[in-house]
Amino acid sequence: MAGVEKIVWEDISGFDGAWYEPSEVLSAKTTIVTTVGQIVSDTPTHVILASSWTDDGNYGNINVIPMSCVLSREPLDI
Repeated sequence: MAGVEKIVWEDISGFDGAWYEPSEVLSAKTTIVTTVGQIVSDTPTHVILASSWTDDGNYGNINVIPMSCVLSREPLDI
């Protein structure tokens, strides 16, 4: 089994409402996300991890995270 990691990364935030005052727009922030999963692929441009996997090697709940968005990585011993 490949390693399991906790990855903290910065995601975009979208606001799809009616109309916003300029002060509301200027106070908008990105979202910090924590994802835990088995590393499926790790390249210079992105990391792919699965939050679920089967004993026979299948994956579910896949995330592809651009490396430019990764804030931290922590290997987990599970």
